[in-house]
Amino acid sequence: MKKYLIIAAFALGFVLQSCLPLMDDFQYTPSPRENNMKMSAWSFINQRAEFQSFVSLIKVSGIDTMLYAQTAKKYTYLILSANAVALLLNDKYASSIPNMSSLTDVQKADLRNRLLYHIIDGYYYGLPGGNLGFDPVNVITLWKDKNAVMVLKLDQTANPTYASSTDSELSVNSYLPQSTSTHIAITSNLFVSNGVMDVLGNYASYDNISR
Repeated sequence: MKKYLIIAAFALGFVLQSCLPLMDDFQYTPSPRENNMKMSAWSFINQRAEFQSFVSLIKVSGIDTMLYAQTAKKYTYLILSANAVALLLNDKYASSIPNMSSLTDVQKADLRNRLLYHIIDGYYYGLPGGNLGFDPVNVITLWKDKNAVMVLKLDQTANPTYASSTDSELSVNSYLPQSTSTHIAITSNLFVSNGVMDVLGNYASYDNISR
């Protein structure tokens, strides 16, 4: 009986195959990473627990939060991870995250400048069609000081097997020989309604740039 069932199954399959039209060769197209956040930078960081220390840092500094929420202009936002916030506080103000409110007015003014240094006046991204490549690009930050220079480029060290912008991450200040603050973004090219965001695992600094 089992033998007859197997023969019947093969016969049915042959009939169905002969009745159906031939299918074109299937071409697999990989789906790109979803990087359109469909909200402002301020909404994005407020909705995610991993950025709450960064949100607190912004508020403590007294910086205008509308810089992260405005939609009149597109900026490039360098967002600090929780680790980057902790490093900044401990390195520059000898303060742990729970003690942010103890920062002095002078420290808060310095912190505002440091946060403005992490907002780039312009729309820079490294995906195909973007304006970043493997050559360094000088950019202007919202910290309006002649010494607050910054250089952006794509870095292949994150994925050295490939030489394309889709497999590279943002590098900050790698072409400033006087600066010790060279960082690769841990996440790049997150598009928001008011620009693009890159997440840093450490803060970018202008302290060691020759003046």
